[in-house]
Amino acid sequence: MSKQSNNPHLPLVILALLALAFVPILLSLNKKITQPKAQTCTADQCSTATGCQLTGYVLNLNGVDYTCVGNNQWTDPEGNNYTGNAAGPVVTVTTTGKDYTPIAERIFSWLSNSHDPQGLYFSLINCKDGNCTNMGSSNNSGIAAVWSRFRHYKATRNQEDLALIESDLNTYLDEQIAETVQTNIWGCKMLYELNTSDLPEIAKLKDKISQLCQRVLLLNVERDEIDQQLEVGRSMRPDFTPLSSGGRISTFLKANSEERVNYAFLASDYANRYLWFNDQADLNRAEGYFSKAASLVNYMDKEDTLGFLPVLGVAAIDLYRITNENGYLNQATLIADQLSASNQCSALNDCVYQAVFVDSLIASVNLPKYHEYQQKILDFIIKEGYDENTGAVHHFATVNSTNYIPFVNMLLAGTLISGTSPQ
Repeated sequence: MSKQSNNPHLPLVILALLALAFVPILLSLNKKITQPKAQTCTADQCSTATGCQLTGYVLNLNGVDYTCVGNNQWTDPEGNNYTGNAAGPVVTVTTTGKDYTPIAERIFSWLSNSHDPQGLYFSLINCKDGNCTNMGSSNNSGIAAVWSRFRHYKATRNQEDLALIESDLNTYLDEQIAETVQTNIWGCKMLYELNTSDLPEIAKLKDKISQLCQRVLLLNVERDEIDQQLEVGRSMRPDFTPLSSGGRISTFLKANSEERVNYAFLASDYANRYLWFNDQADLNRAEGYFSKAASLVNYMDKEDTLGFLPVLGVAAIDLYRITNENGYLNQATLIADQLSASNQCSALNDCVYQAVFVDSLIASVNLPKYHEYQQKILDFIIKEGYDENTGAVHHFATVNSTNYIPFVNMLLAGTLISGTSPQ
């Protein structure tokens, strides 16, 4: 039989040793949840990941230049102030402060009845005196439906979205239903957003998503000219120098003003095809089409201000994300500043293109003024075009009849979801 200890202090010693053993664990837990603190810098400095920096030091984060103003305080180009931590300014993501989800969900409900029996969405629905006529089916707009419902699913985890996404993918992959998927609008660009998702339920659909991108036939708008220039070793990268003095990009390529919107759409889709399939030819074509489009910019032309520029702005953001070339970002912010300062757009399509553009821009440049621009344009679209009874937006001009375009409603629904919650 073992002998028991007669030391009355032994339990206290054991407790003390146990307490000491837990100290590192407690400190470790505390370390994990504590925000990084700024370094001990002087009053005229700011803390960064590489050490203390003097007043006037500029740190670029997500496309925005933040300037140290001392005492670990930073300011952005718009004069907004931010307190820093150990790595630099702490910039919180802001939203419009409005919940546009109910309107987006009304649009989704309307879209559920806006396709033919085979599942192809209508190109246009014309309504007059309570009677509506479907004006043919579209062989490409289902891509936008997939994209917008994906955004809704990501925000709400609504299981119905998953079933509808797969149904639309199957419809537009079926050559017996959609003989071709030819588009002069965004195609692979929208699908690539799903391809980058880390949601397991979306990952199961990625083969179909990729197959649909491969089915997309892009318009052959002067593509041979771009390819011929590439064969002789000419770079398609634009010269952005004129932008610094308020000028526009010039190019050695021929540019037809009637094709400028097509150029911009093609630049985006080729850029995203490059991200997907890593074919250098796609990136070269994207930059070639962008150069053609950007050489036709005229900020004094109202049509440019309202229609063409937002599509070009989306292409600029897409190419900036791929190349990290600041010239593309500069072009995008110039366009955004021009659009936000101009009068509101007057046509539904153009307004929705602006909404898509500012949505893309905010993902790269998170400045408060762009969130204000986003709310401004979304509110205007709803005010001028949203029909509470129908649950969809229509063309602003409704003199004799009302026209609804499912594709435009899909784009709007996706941007309304993004305008409600950070992506």
